[in-house]
Amino acid sequence: MSKKKFTPMKQWTDNLARTLSTTLPERLGATAEAFYRRSFRNQGFTDQQLVKWRKLSRPRTNSKGKALNKSILKGTGNLALSIRVERADFRGVLIAAGNRHVPYAQIHNEGGWIRRQVTRRAHLVGESVRRTKRGKKVAVRAHMVRRHQAQMNLYMRKRQFMGPSATLHRDLLGVTAKTMQPYFKR
Repeated sequence: MSKKKFTPMKQWTDNLARTLSTTLPERLGATAEAFYRRSFRNQGFTDQQLVKWRKLSRPRTNSKGKALNKSILKGTGNLALSIRVERADFRGVLIAAGNRHVPYAQIHNEGGWIRRQVTRRAHLVGESVRRTKRGKKVAVRAHMVRRHQAQMNLYMRKRQFMGPSATLHRDLLGVTAKTMQPYFKR
């Protein structure tokens, strides 16, 4: 008669409960966070397949007019770095984006109108040339513009980087299976 030593049932269930309550949610959160940050590298959001973000209508340039970084939503990297696991426990995993330094995360992800009153700083307007109603060119001297209130009315295109995704769901199922596999080996 062959003998096999079994792990005591209490120890097995305790390990399984610990994995389900802490380890698994942490791994799922890390996987989702990495998936959403990958949207910035891919320059688009992946649901079933990658949907690229629409290009900028006017590329950013430096003071000499040379085109800057060709990637979209990657100027400082603050938006991508603001994606974080806010909560990961047995009740669920919550991934958040934005903070007090990145209040624009939601409008970039969902798109929409920004309509509000803003304060413009005082600034110097350089010399320029403009045309009169009759088409004559007139030189305009440099002058100071005082601080003033202005109405912002801006449409922000949707450039989704977070949301429900079939690809992420498959990845999370794989992480779950890999994490649970040691407990259900034969």
